[in-house]
Amino acid sequence: MTARFLLAIVCAFALGAPAVAQPPPASVYGRLPNIDDAAISPDGRHVAMIVTGNNQTYTRIYDLDASRVVLTVASPKDHTLRSIGWANETTATFVLSTALTWDQSRADEYGWRDAQRLFEFFRVGTITLPDGRMKLMMEKENGSWANTRLDDLQAPIVGDAGFGRMLGRTSPTRDGRVAIYRVNLLTGDGRIQQSASPRSWDMLLDESGRLVARTESQENTNRWKLFSVQGEAERQIGEDESETGAPPPLLGLLADGRLATLETPDGGDRVGLYGVDLATGAHTLVHEAPRHDITGAIADPWTRRIVGAQWTEDLPKQHFFDPGLAAIAGDVTATFEGGYALVLSWSRDMRRILVFGEGVGNPGAYYVYEPAEKRLRKLGALYPELPPEGVSSVSVINYPARDGVRIPAYLTIPNGLEPRNLPLVVLVHGGPHARDSWTFDWWAQFLASRGYMVLQPNFRGSSGYGDAWLEAGRREWGGRMQTDVEDGVAALVRSGRVDARRVCIVGASYGGYAALAGAALTPERYACAVSVNGVSDLSLMLQQEVSGDANGPTADFWQLSIGNRAEDAARIRAVSPANLAANVRAPILLMHSTEDSVVPPEQTKIMARRLRDAGKSARVVVLTGDDHWLSAAATRTQMLEEIETFLAQHLAAPAAHPAFETAHPTRQPDAR
Repeated sequence: MTARFLLAIVCAFALGAPAVAQPPPASVYGRLPNIDDAAISPDGRHVAMIVTGNNQTYTRIYDLDASRVVLTVASPKDHTLRSIGWANETTATFVLSTALTWDQSRADEYGWRDAQRLFEFFRVGTITLPDGRMKLMMEKENGSWANTRLDDLQAPIVGDAGFGRMLGRTSPTRDGRVAIYRVNLLTGDGRIQQSASPRSWDMLLDESGRLVARTESQENTNRWKLFSVQGEAERQIGEDESETGAPPPLLGLLADGRLATLETPDGGDRVGLYGVDLATGAHTLVHEAPRHDITGAIADPWTRRIVGAQWTEDLPKQHFFDPGLAAIAGDVTATFEGGYALVLSWSRDMRRILVFGEGVGNPGAYYVYEPAEKRLRKLGALYPELPPEGVSSVSVINYPARDGVRIPAYLTIPNGLEPRNLPLVVLVHGGPHARDSWTFDWWAQFLASRGYMVLQPNFRGSSGYGDAWLEAGRREWGGRMQTDVEDGVAALVRSGRVDARRVCIVGASYGGYAALAGAALTPERYACAVSVNGVSDLSLMLQQEVSGDANGPTADFWQLSIGNRAEDAARIRAVSPANLAANVRAPILLMHSTEDSVVPPEQTKIMARRLRDAGKSARVVVLTGDDHWLSAAATRTQMLEEIETFLAQHLAAPAAHPAFETAHPTRQPDAR
């Protein structure tokens, strides 16, 4: 089968929906992706998927040979499935999480001042075929931190069938050490097989479950150490320092036995994938991207050896070291016009490859590729109810900041509307040390479907563009990170594409802070502001993050990002929106999830109270039962509907529905 024919198949998946007179309802954009994660079994017969519906997540097992679903198992109540994989041909593995609070005794013991602060707890579990029995690993630990990472659950172990090795951390009441657990995959029972020193940060197991390397951080310093482990003996092979004291990640072993890790070389600017000789400690560059940071490694799902690197330019990218995998990735990518494809996992014999792809008018779907036949089979779309006409064009742009630096960004233009004098929503990403990309964004696409142009800037401080770009945003909350956003608005106004009187700033998490800061620091710029799970009082946020961990990596990270609690106290207060409520002129919409374990809901309550005391207009919406990441479809939809009503009141968008009769969505670079 030719690549051209494959392309025809893929495009056929993305087309065929009839034209509609009105844009899709908010629920079509606000729904959780129909498939949130997937993995193929070792024998290539089954695909395990996380699917969503009825405000719950499910594990679904699909039989590729029979072309039918053979199992659907709901996640436990109040838990959300986060990722999925396979231990062996008949045992699927998953990670789920839930938000819990510490009781006061634990809070006192470990120095946390807020015993009711929510924390996200993760668990690993298994589902067996054919009966669908679900077991949580180490359930008897009663909240142990043991079950934290699916990547570290290894099974089957040679000579130890039915058991796996799991790397985790013991509960704080048992000193919080990193430990290796031996777990029964069928019963969930487990025990500590080996624990590390209290200072240990991470441990790496090889494909047979043996400990081969570990790192540790040094108390009250920013230094870390790397150890090579052989049986009972270990030897230090590296030592260095980092700004937070956190060691580099132990990603796995390369084909030649070297340790794979991510690091920036001395004097360098970009993060690369490096190999570390476990005998000598010598570091060698394995792969780097031309202009961006490497963000992760690709592991063979069955040998656990590192076989590639991944990163994001505008679109996600992969590089495979093996020529066969590289050829497969190239063949698949070529079928997605104007988009990208990612190789996710494969059967042991490479007969079937699980792929995720996104293209023009196609907001993403999972596929199975069979290299021998060059056949691509669609498993399911992320947003099956969303027609191609509901996906607006997105351009890659860059614009000048006030100091002349070019800021990369993405501009979504509503389908069917001339990009002249339009209302603008500035959608600021969270983090702040994260980034947006040229991929489908349900929030931006919803706003565009309602007639708003959407700007998503990767301001200085965003990740992925090298150390200098990231560091340029440090301690710049309310400073350079904010003005980079403002300068994007100014550039669009100068170009005539945006009506300066109809600009609203919107965001979640750090983006929520930026929205409030925009309304408070530059009240003349924005006609309205929307904060979702946003920070309003930086001093309080910093105090809560540093509490109980004053010399640890978490405290160091937040003080690098926001500022030093003592030295920068005045500046931090001066850029906290809660302290600037009197400056606000524009109407404000505040929303916060009740189960937010990252930004306490108190942050929104404080802002609402300060605005009310200052006699300002604010609407407060409680997103009941949801978390920081808006993991529930009902509250995502509620949020979008609230924003739609709010923007219609304050920006008066033009009707967007003509787009749904004439749209031809595209991806296009735009250097203006």
